[in-house]
Amino acid sequence: MPTTLQEIAGFLDDSGLRHDLRDEHLLIPFETDAYRNPDGEPTLLLAIRLEEDGRYFKLFAPTAFRAVGEFRDAFLRAAAIVQWKTKLVQFEFDEDDGEVRPIVEFPLEDAPLTRRQLDRCIRGLVQLLEVYATPLRTALVTGVVDLGDDGAPVAAALGEMLSRIPPDVLADALQQADDRRRRGV
Repeated sequence: MPTTLQEIAGFLDDSGLRHDLRDEHLLIPFETDAYRNPDGEPTLLLAIRLEEDGRYFKLFAPTAFRAVGEFRDAFLRAAAIVQWKTKLVQFEFDEDDGEVRPIVEFPLEDAPLTRRQLDRCIRGLVQLLEVYATPLRTALVTGVVDLGDDGAPVAAALGEMLSRIPPDVLADALQQADDRRRRGV
């Protein structure tokens, strides 16, 4: 059973996320703390597109970065390291114009997209960009690839992000994660 953009728009409505349907894409704007778009604004635009008659799902951040100039290769190396160190999100690179877009994509085939899947994809992509925005931007501007292997920059960004989550929601999420860990899932 394929998924439709209208079904996904309903999930976004249920989650209280603003969105707009344009040219076969659902667009979702986010205000960010650490991430800055190529214009320097604290805004991330996500796009959802379905392909193959609703049997293939794509969530991506169009033009999240523009990798051009002398430090392009350092930035791409940093993006590849982030992709290696994390789950879910990949980076696409358009060599013609330097566009780099983080993307989550997967086949749905005969199962519809669920709200939990959508929430995880959106949350994962936004959180990854918030956590790694500074080291990625540093690689692009200075050529220095330092993803905080000591964990301090990532831990600081994670702490900042977690401080914005209501304590009861955070406690419930941690309990669920602990339960899954104990079950070996």
